[in-house]
Amino acid sequence: MANFVQGNLTRVLFGILAEETLALDTPTAPPNSVITVDNASNIAAGSTSIDCDALAAPVPAGSVIYFGAEIAVTTAAAAAIGDKTITISSLGTALASGSKIHFAGDVVATLRKPAASGATTLYVKQLTGAIANTAAGKAVSALGGVKTYTTASAPTGATSIQVKTTTAEITDDHTGIHEGLILLQGGKSADFSIDNGTTEETVFGDEVSYSNALVTSASWNISYSANVLPTDDGYYRLTYAAQQALAGVYGWVKAIDPTPAGASSGESEEGLCTVSGFSKTRPSDGIISMSSTFNGAGTPDLENAA
Repeated sequence: MANFVQGNLTRVLFGILAEETLALDTPTAPPNSVITVDNASNIAAGSTSIDCDALAAPVPAGSVIYFGAEIAVTTAAAAAIGDKTITISSLGTALASGSKIHFAGDVVATLRKPAASGATTLYVKQLTGAIANTAAGKAVSALGGVKTYTTASAPTGATSIQVKTTTAEITDDHTGIHEGLILLQGGKSADFSIDNGTTEETVFGDEVSYSNALVTSASWNISYSANVLPTDDGYYRLTYAAQQALAGVYGWVKAIDPTPAGASSGESEEGLCTVSGFSKTRPSDGIISMSSTFNGAGTPDLENAA
């Protein structure tokens, strides 16, 4: 039987680049970041700035960050890329579905099922990075947290982040986790293309000759369409990047095909991009949907199935 793959298992991840990352000679995918609220003060409801310990990685504008009580998690076995379970020591506090855990090596695991106090197995969304045995993680529960939206880019070492007006108090024992790349939900298509521009050149010769087509330019893009999920953090991030493109906001997109049988990873394309052509369709007899284009900036990184 032919080794076909089904498109409904494709994953598209998107992130916004902080000014610090965009200024690099060769920008890279935005990193994950843990934000620890300054232990000297609580952040009152109605605030537009959150004091924090010095950031270990930059945090861009246009991101959704949940702040909540930090819960320690320690692995009891190694986990590989693509795994959907993590074995841990006994969990001290219950975690809700959607809770995020930050591990060393810039890996964020998101629970796809709730975990009870005392649990030793966590059911997570497919891991994008490996986690070592006895790794210490920082978890933030999806319940009881405060949702914030960043309004400005914060560099490494910053001791505060700027946000939209907070709706509740954030206490000094709270932690926030920023994911550099986040899975876009509700996707229906993600069409990748590379377009090579040519110039025809004809030279003198002994006889009339055909012209030569020389490749003189190249570009790439991913045309993306999805059903609109207004509560999806990725959708907010995508619309922000489209709205602020004129202000110089760049994103990073990564499309990953399903893993073929017998392989450990699928094909992927990723790279720096801008977001353009954003549109939303509101049919009276159907589901509200959207479409946009990730326009590549520079050479894309292409990975074969392995």
